[in-house]
Amino acid sequence: MPHVDRILPGKDTLRLLLTTDNHVGYNELDPIVGDDSWKTFEEIMLLAKDRDVDMVIQSGDLFHVNKPTKKSMYHVMRILRSNCYGEKPIEFELLSDPSLCLDNRGFNYPNYEDPNINVSVPLFAISGNHDDATGDDNLSPLDVLSVSGLMNYFGRVVDNDNINVKPLLFQKGGTKLALYGMSNIRDERMFKTFRDGKVTFSTPGIQTDSWFNLMCVHQNHVQHGARTAYLPENFLPTFLDLVVWGHEHDCIPYPVPNPETGFDTLQPGSSVATSLSNGETLEKNVFILNIKGNDYSLEKIPLKTVRPFVMKDISLTQLGLNPNSRNKKEVLDFMIDEINGLIEEAQKSWLDKQAESSSSIEDSELDTPLPLVRLRVEYSGGFEVENPRRFSNRFVGKVANVNDIVIFHRKKEPTAGATRTKPNMKNDGENLELDELNISKLVDTFVDDNQLNLLNKKDVGSVVKAFVEKDDKTALKTFIDEELSKDLKLLMGLSHGEHIEDESVSQKKSFNKILKDIKKEKSQALMSKICTDSVKHIPESLPEKPAFLRSITVPDRESEDAKQPKLTNRRIPQSAPKKRVSKPSIQSIVSSESEILSEELDDFIDDDIDEEMDINSNSESDIDDFIDVPPPKKTRQTRAKAKTAPIAKPKATPKPKAKPKPKPRPKPKAAKLKETGDTLGSLIGNLSRR
Repeated sequence: MPHVDRILPGKDTLRLLLTTDNHVGYNELDPIVGDDSWKTFEEIMLLAKDRDVDMVIQSGDLFHVNKPTKKSMYHVMRILRSNCYGEKPIEFELLSDPSLCLDNRGFNYPNYEDPNINVSVPLFAISGNHDDATGDDNLSPLDVLSVSGLMNYFGRVVDNDNINVKPLLFQKGGTKLALYGMSNIRDERMFKTFRDGKVTFSTPGIQTDSWFNLMCVHQNHVQHGARTAYLPENFLPTFLDLVVWGHEHDCIPYPVPNPETGFDTLQPGSSVATSLSNGETLEKNVFILNIKGNDYSLEKIPLKTVRPFVMKDISLTQLGLNPNSRNKKEVLDFMIDEINGLIEEAQKSWLDKQAESSSSIEDSELDTPLPLVRLRVEYSGGFEVENPRRFSNRFVGKVANVNDIVIFHRKKEPTAGATRTKPNMKNDGENLELDELNISKLVDTFVDDNQLNLLNKKDVGSVVKAFVEKDDKTALKTFIDEELSKDLKLLMGLSHGEHIEDESVSQKKSFNKILKDIKKEKSQALMSKICTDSVKHIPESLPEKPAFLRSITVPDRESEDAKQPKLTNRRIPQSAPKKRVSKPSIQSIVSSESEILSEELDDFIDDDIDEEMDINSNSESDIDDFIDVPPPKKTRQTRAKAKTAPIAKPKATPKPKAKPKPKPRPKPKAAKLKETGDTLGSLIGNLSRR
């Protein structure tokens, strides 16, 4: 695995172009720097085509976001199709099963083996923290490019808590390459998984000493903040020969050996500046890795399309200026001169770079671009300075970052009672910048102030960051479902006295406390129920029932009918109220009605006989008056009476005089008899219906 100065191309030499952190789509809405990222990526792929490499290895963050815009996706697909397709034959072969490493949802083989397309320069890439897989189907933008046949997405991590890294085995002549890849995982979780021994590496089973082992990772290389927020090099296996380290944007243009592990580390850096920091001022490069047997060599290629960026720090107190209001114009003129000097320096460095190297970029595109300039001014001691935005507007048309050229900050003097500064917290004034705002840090601060037992505090910040910055709508739901499932499993295990080894001691203590509280509440609820049931059997101790719980006594229907007002002697069967107490029998109804009817008939006969006797004793005129009244309908009784008491016919007389109006007579008994008969008929009809 020794690093040599140069390896010549040949039939036994594998040539790989190494790049990382291209961030296509960064700040693409900016009218000045919006196209920088894809233009530099196009230069990289043109270099791969012109330098006749066998493959391109990309170590994460091809896109700046995991949901790239149509513009970004279009340019990447256009660049890959223009530079990766061609008639050039593939001079190496794949020896391993590609389905173990390439999970392309149905296309589990490299794109150059597809009979429908002709690939000349295949691209192999892992996902970074910016273009990682999210959503219900756990898809990355690299999945879209891979399924379209433009590239090969490898190194996918399916289970973050149990990782098995398997290599792609290539061979060209007598050179054998084992390519390992591991996509980005949150640094704290990656640290824990390695520490717990849950990461395994598969190795070739034959000729183990003849393989060149190359690995691509995309993690924090050094400790930036939290104690576990990075991947130590000594966590990686010692059989590796070279590690291509992504995610770090500052370029280290040479391999760095690790005496503890025995492998070398190469940090290519980003191809576009995504922040105005010191690490981005370094030269942007890509590398061509030549492998022959167990030896390798590196060829550095500076990128020419990168926008020039210069940065400088000054302190007004060290320049001998007096901190008073009268020197404000003097301070302002000094800073303007500094900015103009930085602009000239950036333009000169860019022109020198173009003159030193050759490129396939057309001359029309070699116009000097507007540089990125950053001046950091420390004005402690009472100096008066101008508004940064107003100061920056003086250089419109001269620089690319017209809104934030200068940053003013004061030096904080430590006091006797000052506490130690927390990690990740900057006190140099740069934390006031918008690009320094870290959502996960804000969430972590909020979580530290609140007690969380069921959710993992370390994961809450990263999940909220993915929800906000990456627009992952399912991040919160997926995280909560996974955490609750783990919590339920842990609670069930602790309740049954099982030995849990995966969880930390503090988490076990908190869950034991939760379990104890649950059991306590359950026992209290059970005792309360028992006491309540016992009290119910003691009527004296019961309080008076509220109105809405008092029992309502339903009165007897017979007693209700007894309270009803009694009917008068006048009987009207049609309107008689129906009794609800009990239904009388038909025989009782018939007998009672028959008795009433017989009494009425007896009264009628007696009254009729008396009336006939009065009629016979009346005078002739009275008889005539009586005859004028229309007789009632004859019944059987009236016909019998007519036989016994005939009425003499009146004599024929001349037209009688006007007779006086007869007096109203009482209702004849015949009508009364008819009414009684009708009543009896209706009664019989009702009985028949019953």
